[in-house]
Amino acid sequence: MVYVEGLQPHVAAEVKMQADRGITALNRYLERTRKQHGLALEDVVRKPDIRTVGDLGPQKEYRKHAGEWR
Repeated sequence: MVYVEGLQPHVAAEVKMQADRGITALNRYLERTRKQHGLALEDVVRKPDIRTVGDLGPQKEYRKHAGEWR
């Protein structure tokens, strides 16, 4: 199963077609077109909720002290 939400229709169709041929064919296709589409195997086989990072940024407030000296 591949997740193609948010991809261009022609890219999604090609990814689905390669996935139907097998995981090796899909991986080879994604490696060949990585520079054009920016996709890796993990991008299309992982669930979307796992792929999204969300707000996992640093919890620190950087440069907070910079405004205090004024």
